[in-house]
Amino acid sequence: MINKLIYQYKKAKIKKIFYNDLIVFFISYICLLIFFLIYENIFYLNQIEREKIFVLLFIILISFFAYSFLKIFINYFSKKSITSNKSIALEIGQKVPEISDKILNAYQLSKIESSNKIEKELSKIAIKKTEDLIEKNIPKKLFPKISRNNKLVFSFFVIIFLIALFSSESLRFSAFKIYNHKVYFEPPTPFKIELPQQYLNMNVMDGDDISISFPVEGEITDDIFILIDNGLDPQLELIDIQDNSIKYTFSNVKSDFKYRLMSFSESLFSKWDTIKSHAGFVNVSYWPEIADIQISIDPPDYTGSREVLYNKLQPQFRALKNSKINYKIFSNQELESLTIFNNDSEKIQLENKNSEFWTTNIKFDSTMGQKIILKNSNGNTNKLDYKYQIKLIDDFSPDLYVIEPQERIIEINNESKIKIEFMHSDDYGLIESLIEFSVEKPDYIGADTSLKYVRINQYKNTKQAKEEFTWNLSTLNLFPGDQVKFKLISKDNNPNAQGITKSKEFNAIYPSLEDIYSSIEKDEEEITDLTNSTLQEIDKIDKVLEDIKLDLLKATDVGIENQQKVNESLEKMDEVLNEISKMDEVLNSLKQQAENNNIVDNDLMEKFSQFQELLNDIMTPELMEAMQKLQQAMGDLDLNEMLEAVENFDYNLEQFESQLERFIDMFELAIAEQKIDELVASLEIMNDEQLKIKKSFENKESLKKMTSMQSRQNERFEKFQNTMTEAQKSVQKFSKKTSESINDLISSELNLKTQESLDIAKKKLSKNDYSAINSISQSEQNLNEMKKIAEQIKSDFSSDMTKEMVILFYSVIDNILKLSSIQEELINSSDNLRISSPKIRSHASMQFVINKQFLKFVEQIMTLSTKTFYISPDLNIVMGKCRKSIDNSILNLEQRKVKTARNEQKNVLASMNEIGLMLILSMNEMQENQSASGLSSYMEELQEISQGQSEINMNTMQLGQMGMMQQGDMMRQLQEQQKALQQKLQQILDNLEGQKQDGLSKASDDMLDVANQLNQKRISKETTDKQNKILSRLLDSQKSLKEKDFSEKRQESVAQQKSYSESILKQKEINEKNIIYMNAMENALEESYSEEYKKMFRKYYRGLLELEND
Repeated sequence: MINKLIYQYKKAKIKKIFYNDLIVFFISYICLLIFFLIYENIFYLNQIEREKIFVLLFIILISFFAYSFLKIFINYFSKKSITSNKSIALEIGQKVPEISDKILNAYQLSKIESSNKIEKELSKIAIKKTEDLIEKNIPKKLFPKISRNNKLVFSFFVIIFLIALFSSESLRFSAFKIYNHKVYFEPPTPFKIELPQQYLNMNVMDGDDISISFPVEGEITDDIFILIDNGLDPQLELIDIQDNSIKYTFSNVKSDFKYRLMSFSESLFSKWDTIKSHAGFVNVSYWPEIADIQISIDPPDYTGSREVLYNKLQPQFRALKNSKINYKIFSNQELESLTIFNNDSEKIQLENKNSEFWTTNIKFDSTMGQKIILKNSNGNTNKLDYKYQIKLIDDFSPDLYVIEPQERIIEINNESKIKIEFMHSDDYGLIESLIEFSVEKPDYIGADTSLKYVRINQYKNTKQAKEEFTWNLSTLNLFPGDQVKFKLISKDNNPNAQGITKSKEFNAIYPSLEDIYSSIEKDEEEITDLTNSTLQEIDKIDKVLEDIKLDLLKATDVGIENQQKVNESLEKMDEVLNEISKMDEVLNSLKQQAENNNIVDNDLMEKFSQFQELLNDIMTPELMEAMQKLQQAMGDLDLNEMLEAVENFDYNLEQFESQLERFIDMFELAIAEQKIDELVASLEIMNDEQLKIKKSFENKESLKKMTSMQSRQNERFEKFQNTMTEAQKSVQKFSKKTSESINDLISSELNLKTQESLDIAKKKLSKNDYSAINSISQSEQNLNEMKKIAEQIKSDFSSDMTKEMVILFYSVIDNILKLSSIQEELINSSDNLRISSPKIRSHASMQFVINKQFLKFVEQIMTLSTKTFYISPDLNIVMGKCRKSIDNSILNLEQRKVKTARNEQKNVLASMNEIGLMLILSMNEMQENQSASGLSSYMEELQEISQGQSEINMNTMQLGQMGMMQQGDMMRQLQEQQKALQQKLQQILDNLEGQKQDGLSKASDDMLDVANQLNQKRISKETTDKQNKILSRLLDSQKSLKEKDFSEKRQESVAQQKSYSESILKQKEINEKNIIYMNAMENALEESYSEEYKKMFRKYYRGLLELEND
């Protein structure tokens, strides 16, 4: 009974505990539920949040029941809990005091299992008594019950919850939404944004613009955003709203994306967070485009250039003609076709290779515009405009610069050689250089004038070359009057359209004898006119000076009129000096012509050079000083000074006039000698020509051609008659014997027979009569005989002139030696002469007689100097010293200064002996050389020195391109070479002592300066200028000393150009500059510049070359 009671009580208590917990839980649960309903109603939770609330509520509910069942289980079976049997027994004992301890003891005794029967019986008795007591004292309300208050509170909350739930639709809807948490419930919004059906899924092309309009229901806010999501970088953009409408434009669409419009709530208690439109999708289709392109241009083989590869399109490509252009194009998608249009018309269809790229190749021949069209399977073509131009690159003709010949007109003879030197270059390569020429004969000879060619050189893999070529004209069988017109040609290696550059035309003229002598005579006439005009001007000046002297002697001051006369005299003197300069220029031209054509012998050639020296000597420093002093005196207005200046100028003017008259006499003699040379040369030419006619006849050549040749020959012979007459008149003044010999030749039977045989030959040839050979042969024999007579006349004339000069030399030498002997006797007789001796007067008188005789000797020398150039200018200096010493000795004797007078007399004797020696040497030189200059022995040495100086100059210019160590070694070597050349030149000057060689002396001094600068390692522009001047002076000296040798046949010579010695250095500098320009142009063209720049470079450097040469 005790266990039953405890069990029942325990069950009642556990039930009470459960219901109490259930009441508390449900009250709390209802409160939480109400909270969530209100929260959801305020914030209009989304599905996830509602699901979280639903799950939370469900978990709480399950958790409570799980907790309750666990608690009931623990209370039933736990021995330590408040609902254990022991605790229950104590709790019952506390509620019923009568059995407070007894029930616990009875419960404990019932649980004891005793083996002792007494104890067992006693336990039963005690338990029985306790049960009886319990039965009597247990009240009806002993078992625990739920409190009424708890029931009321629970009922209250349940009622309140139900009232709130059923009375509030929003809470009921919130409960509904939480229960249906998986269902989307759109929150109430102030407006809605709709996306029209056509915008839900749009297909557009790459680069298109899309404009979208969104209809709106409700009151729209200002903060509307559009979300654009391309899958990589979503972007949110605020939209401008105008007039309660939403419009947006997607610009230049490039890739797929989705989009929607959104508006975000700004209130914390708003039922909505975001208003969204439906998502729209944009699918982009791409235009066909070039993803990658490779255009390679393969130049023609002859250029040797590498293939040029371009990895992108450019506005313009460049290619040579016949280049191969290869295309390789990759697209951004599969294509149906790929086409290239040439100049918008011609089509080039490309091939698809392995579905990877499209390719083709074309041969390029002219400038064209191209356009690439890509077409895909949808029929879409490329939106981008792939246009470009392929421009034709010019394969320029070679650049050709001619260094030699420098002149366009060249005089030659039948065996001349023309020195040719040129540089040429091409942008891709040279193949050959040529001479293109034609030979033009005189009108009376029918000749082949077709173009012919001489190859200079051939090239392989060469872009630039410098050529030096000597063209031998002897193979052309040229005759006087022939012309060789030629051009230099450079060809490039382009096999399809060969570039050819031709130089300007050069004209090599083989002048006829008549032309040569006509030109020379014209120059001679000009010189004669100039000298006559000069003498007339000098006479006028002399008269004015005499008037001025007379006026000044009478006047007390200079006077304006005299000043004016002096000014006019000085101006006229300037004109006279200008005339002398013109004469020098004409002489130079005359000398050049004589040199170029080999028609004047050595003697006359030397005289032409000496004429120039004589003209230079005429314009003495004393004359220039006298003019300057006269001008200064006129400025000072001092009468005495003016009178002295006028007298001094008058004296120098007389000397000037005397020298000019000497020049005229010598020049007339030279003309006479030239006329005799012309006789010999004319007969030699006619004899050679007649021999050619004879050979042509024997070789049975065209009779028409021979008739023309014979006609020309007859014309020459008629002109030759005038030549003989002119020669006879020219030599009449100098040699009567020679004049008579020429006159005899003119009137000789041989001359008449020659004329007759020539006429017969011409008539028979014109009638095609083959017996003309007899007259031709006879004419040839007659002309040969006349040539021998002319040569004998020339030889006799030269011999007579030399003999005459020898007689004159003997005369003056004898006179000076006699004077020297008298002077020596006078000196010996005055050894013991004292100041007080009466013999002083007789000594002075004797010295005065010697003075007068010496003056006569001077006159003889002056006469001799008008007939020969062997009277050295140095002789005048010695004679002047002698004259001065004589005057000083007379003066000292008159003043009884015996010792001083004796010293001056010794000086007189020494000067006379020196004069005699100089005259003897001059005579010996004339006899040895027979009027030749005697300077040929030094020509080879001067030439070697010039060549050595040229090498030193070139090496000096290259010093700037060397390192410091190399420069030091090179300078030492150049210094030794320069010093050696100077010593060699000084030896020549020592051997030429007594002859005027100012140019060589200055060159020697400059050589020493250059050697010192090289030794000091101090090289500047001044050094190189000096070296150039040294070379120029050496070349000028060679030109003045040059001697030509003659034989019956003329030696071959290099064709000469009409240039002057003073221009040699200038032309050399021009040539060096031109070479520098050519090299600079080639270096610039080798750089990786565009073709436009290269074209500009060529134009620029060609302009520099033309400007420099002009």
